[in-house]
Amino acid sequence: MVAYITESCKQGLGVDHHRVGAFTGASYKLVLSSGFWQEIYRSGGRKFGFINLGSLGCSPGLRILKPQNKGGCLGEASVLAELHNKALSKLLLKMEMKLHGFKYSLYGFNNNLRQRMNHPSKFGFKEGKIACCGTGDFRGIFSYGGKRPVKEFQLCDNPKEHVFWDSYHLTERVYKQMADQMWAENNKGPYNLKTLFRCL
Repeated sequence: MVAYITESCKQGLGVDHHRVGAFTGASYKLVLSSGFWQEIYRSGGRKFGFINLGSLGCSPGLRILKPQNKGGCLGEASVLAELHNKALSKLLLKMEMKLHGFKYSLYGFNNNLRQRMNHPSKFGFKEGKIACCGTGDFRGIFSYGGKRPVKEFQLCDNPKEHVFWDSYHLTERVYKQMADQMWAENNKGPYNLKTLFRCL
């Protein structure tokens, strides 16, 4: 997927929805028909937790790939994430019908991350789009604290005030909030993890 996004950006192309749809559909058919699920199911696995993809194009590292977007999200990557999420939801419904006793939780990572990026103060953050560690616009150049070819980097004073730790990763505080939501709050799937693993 990353190679496709990068090549699309270089060529200034949009996303070919037919190509992506075929790729996504084929990928999920492969997963569904592979021995992976059957093996877990045969071993007694009946309860599963899933998360969908976040809006990939809105990470600091991808926002900077197209300067003409003026800091907006990289649409190509976000469209791929949306297509993935739709295919995942359909797959889970099919698995629920196909596999007797299959139960799942699906956490809406995409929406929950987007809420934190767009309304950081609502969740106790000061910054939703600029990373704590990195360089360049949005601190989106991944310098790994100066250990990569790009040696320059800035570091925020308090990572707990930021949604993003670096170009692609969230801060520990965001992960903790989301883990608590996955456990106890309503999700996109029929159950939260607490209900799924304690009561069913």
